[in-house]
Amino acid sequence: MTTALSRALIGFLRLFPPGWTASALSCLLKASLLVIPPVRRRLLERYRYILSTDPKATPVDRKALAAIAHRGIEMHARNLAAMMFCEEDARFANEKTALEFITDLEKARRAGRGCVITLSYFGPFAHTLPAMAYHGLDFLIPVLDARQLSHLPPDMAARFVTVGRSGKRTLEALAANQAVVVLPTLNFLSHRVDIPFFGRPSRAAYAPARLATMADCPILPVFTVRQEDGSCRALSGGVIEPAGGAQAVFDTTARLTAVQERWIRERPDHWMYFGDPWNTAEQDWAYRLMNLIQRAFG
Repeated sequence: MTTALSRALIGFLRLFPPGWTASALSCLLKASLLVIPPVRRRLLERYRYILSTDPKATPVDRKALAAIAHRGIEMHARNLAAMMFCEEDARFANEKTALEFITDLEKARRAGRGCVITLSYFGPFAHTLPAMAYHGLDFLIPVLDARQLSHLPPDMAARFVTVGRSGKRTLEALAANQAVVVLPTLNFLSHRVDIPFFGRPSRAAYAPARLATMADCPILPVFTVRQEDGSCRALSGGVIEPAGGAQAVFDTTARLTAVQERWIRERPDHWMYFGDPWNTAEQDWAYRLMNLIQRAFG
């Protein structure tokens, strides 16, 4: 049922030019996040807190925080529209998205162990995945339900694989020295892990660290940055080798989180998570609801 609804919604949205879809989504997001005073206040305070964790940062006024939020929402809307994968978005990914992380990816794969690539809620990453396919990179993307991506071209859709509570298919890909791209919402176990995020406990997606420690392969965080001319650069956050020991998943996730924090501080308008990352009870509730819907409707 959820797959059918997803296909119907995507089919409807693809009837419109991507620019119209992005503008409409931007208006809806701004109405829900910036018009209601309590919601707006909480969102801006999250940006203020994140920026305040940089000891070198200067205080930011409310007008500047609002500008950051506006840019982040507009970028998120463009990302959502790009996921419809219209012809215009495909052309943009092929012609205007530079994959500058490839050098680090090639270094990471020289040991023959594969590489886990992570994409955060950061920047116009929806253009990075098709750009990787156009450039002939060998990669796989585990998702909760690949059937919802049937609107993609066959050569792109084939890269998405459905995983349940196991990462078996992705471990096989890593053993074959492929790259596995992990999106920020994916986990492989029902329990959650608390990782400090800007100094406060947060429920972290630990699938990248779990895969890397099981496969003994490196992690390459990738961050896509929009340029002033509208083009994109997919940049390397530096190769991370998995930690060892009993706390390997926790320690590796903490290393990855520290890298993400640095990029978010430098470009807060590229961070597109508009929930409360420190409300662990809310995150657990949303996770349980998602699993319930998935089991009930498939």
